Amino acid sequence: MSVRKLTIGLLAAAALLAGPRGVEAQEHIPEHMPVADPLYFEPDFRWFEPVTDVDLLDMKPEKRASVGWFGTFDRLMLYTSRPEIFREPGTGEIYSDFDRGWGNRVDIGYMTDDDHGWLATFTHMAGPNAYETLLVERLNRINEEEAAGDDDLLTDEFGQLLPPADRNNPVFGYRVYELQDSLNVMDLRAFELNKTWRLEPYHYGGILEPMVGFRYMGLQDRFQRQAYEEGIALDIDGNVIPIETLTTQSSDTDNNMFGGQLGFRYYKSFVRTTYSAELRAFGMANFQTHRSAIDEVVTGYDDALDEVVLEDRTRSPVVYVDNDEFVFGFEVRGEVAYQLTRHFQLRAGFQVVDLAQGLWRGQINDLTDQQMVMAGGTFGIALNR
Repeated sequence: MSVRKLTIGLLAAAALLAGPRGVEAQEHIPEHMPVADPLYFEPDFRWFEPVTDVDLLDMKPEKRASVGWFGTFDRLMLYTSRPEIFREPGTGEIYSDFDRGWGNRVDIGYMTDDDHGWLATFTHMAGPNAYETLLVERLNRINEEEAAGDDDLLTDEFGQLLPPADRNNPVFGYRVYELQDSLNVMDLRAFELNKTWRLEPYHYGGILEPMVGFRYMGLQDRFQRQAYEEGIALDIDGNVIPIETLTTQSSDTDNNMFGGQLGFRYYKSFVRTTYSAELRAFGMANFQTHRSAIDEVVTGYDDALDEVVLEDRTRSPVVYVDNDEFVFGFEVRGEVAYQLTRHFQLRAGFQVVDLAQGLWRGQINDLTDQQMVMAGGTFGIALNR
């Protein structure tokens, strides 16, 4: 038998022996892969391990990009535009001004080795709370009994003279109404859930992460006007008595916005510094509810103004109104982060949010299709970002 025929026979025999096993192996391959365990990328949790500049310089951009769970916390200081109810006298133009408020923002997400991930963002702005305040002394400022009593009642423990008044207001030391007219009072809560992808690094090391997701924003606006008036009235015995009236007109408007958004995050690292920029464009349906009422407090005194003989509190029927609008706008962020340890960063930046239309702020007869702009600075920390 020739060597050629012997070789062919051995190869045929090997194929026959391997064939059934190969078929059997293929039959055991599952058709659907199981859902990946969020911790399958085996994090070592050594986030605060020291890192040197040399270590960072030697790492390629795709190695610098975080894999696994990450989180950030940022403190926000944003200036917010006022409701479109303040107009220049005689012109009808909207008076444009901004007021400062503080808030918090938290990002939580993860990225797999296959460059697919999720990102959840929570934002809360508790303000601004801007009021215009006017102090008005009430009718019975002078307390005759106190003024004619012990001299010790007119001085404090340091010997400072106190006003001869009722002193039932612990802040101002005498009877006073603190009239407050709202300028810009609001509370904002927002939630986002985004699906993210990570693209291949560009030539100079920048990385782009597109995202698409869901956004909710809840904006509560507070409107208030207060007025004080002095006058006279008749008591239950028919006597004419001096009275004072405090009138408070208040409105609360809730804007509940639901919709989708598209955006991206671009970032680039150089040694210990990471530069990043984010853009989100969104469109949302806004379900608005408005509530308004007028409260009135009437207080009457005797002729000496040292005793309350009448006190009456009334509230007008509460008015409720619903409305629907469409909101669209964008959000822009820019940040610079400094790498302190292996995965821990300090960062600072700016944020701009523009709700271009569809908000209801102010009174019941004001525009239900207003714009709001928020802009300011941010600073915080990042872990494995």
